[in-house]
Amino acid sequence: MICAAGVAPNTVFLAGSGVAVERGIRVDAGMRTSVADIYAAGDVTEAPGFHSGQPELNAIQPNAVDQARVAAHNMAGGTAVSGGSLAINVLDTLGLISTSFGQWQGVGKEQGGASVELVDDAKYRYLSLQFRGDVLIGATSIGWTDHVGALRGLVQTQAPLGEWKARLLADPTGFMAAYLATAQKAA
Repeated sequence: MICAAGVAPNTVFLAGSGVAVERGIRVDAGMRTSVADIYAAGDVTEAPGFHSGQPELNAIQPNAVDQARVAAHNMAGGTAVSGGSLAINVLDTLGLISTSFGQWQGVGKEQGGASVELVDDAKYRYLSLQFRGDVLIGATSIGWTDHVGALRGLVQTQAPLGEWKARLLADPTGFMAAYLATAQKAA
């Protein structure tokens, strides 16, 4: 049995400060708090989500790095904005690597949702791709380690896949070729 509790930001010290706190410190896309000239970034923030634009607590290193870059730029007088915190998970369980990016639960057909799953029992591998329209919005892989960064790239660039969506629905293992053909142009 695996039990994971996640991260709970320690925000008790902010009581009475005027800084808005819900599950974490509320920030806008520029990492500004509710108090002028106070910024926050990283695991303590509840920042706009990549897909929803709503406050989300995504305590994950790549989000923290992006938020720190935006906060630093803005503290120095810039006008940077974050693209939003993206849900990312990478887990090594007894040598079996699993990853998930974005909206891995997908969206309903009424929202343009479609999905494909590939199960390879012999090699203990699983791959799931979630689409909204012709954009990859989420992916999950278990036991699949080659080029999984391309899955994140496809989700994060929101590149229209065009004909590649049909190709991926037929063979989800072609995600690297889809990334090179579509997301590289968008990046």
